[in-house]
Amino acid sequence: MDATMGYSDYNTMLEELRHDIAHMGEIVQQAVDNANHALLSGDRPSGDDVLAGDDVIDRMELAIARKSIDLLTSGGDITSEQQREVTAILKAITDLERIGDLAEEIALIARQTMAPCPPRITQRLRKLADLVSDMVRIGLQAFASQDLSLLHRLREQEETADIAQRWLHAEVLRHLETAPGDTKAGVALLFASHDLGRMADHATNIGEWAVYAATGGLGRLRGYRPSDFSASLLPLV
Repeated sequence: MDATMGYSDYNTMLEELRHDIAHMGEIVQQAVDNANHALLSGDRPSGDDVLAGDDVIDRMELAIARKSIDLLTSGGDITSEQQREVTAILKAITDLERIGDLAEEIALIARQTMAPCPPRITQRLRKLADLVSDMVRIGLQAFASQDLSLLHRLREQEETADIAQRWLHAEVLRHLETAPGDTKAGVALLFASHDLGRMADHATNIGEWAVYAATGGLGRLRGYRPSDFSASLLPLV
């Protein structure tokens, strides 16, 4: 890359990167939704779509990473704000790729023949899956728009997801005590709930990188007070 690139050139490159990560986010979000649908409804074609699209997500991560590194190492006069945003993009695409991998794992679990679950387990699984899908969506929205007011909700959802996952585990284990013949299905559900929990963690990471891109601040969302997410206290670049 030409070391004489100016501010406007970097802004053009950054705009391309923003478009690229937004597109990657859309694909990952669809993979999450399809994987959850396959898990909850047994819709095999939805799971097959997830498996078929995983390579696309991997290639997008590599392409965005190369472009980001080229920009950071160009030797030109890049501003600290631009460096910060590109660094955040590099970190966020890693989380997105991992969410895609977890969606693939859930799609594979959904392929297994599973005995019908008691309603209380199905309801808890659906609640966790819907919550995690919404967390991914909010993390991406916050990152794309730098609307940090969204992150208060994401922080609350992170805590709710932890609780929902623990309750689901307890329900599955309680069910297996009375229905040992469902062990295979129960183990599959435990793995699926673990994958959903990890998705929630990565969605939270994306929110944290949104904070870094906007302010340069590093830290866990749980370390912020609700008022800390106001635009006045976290000025956008």
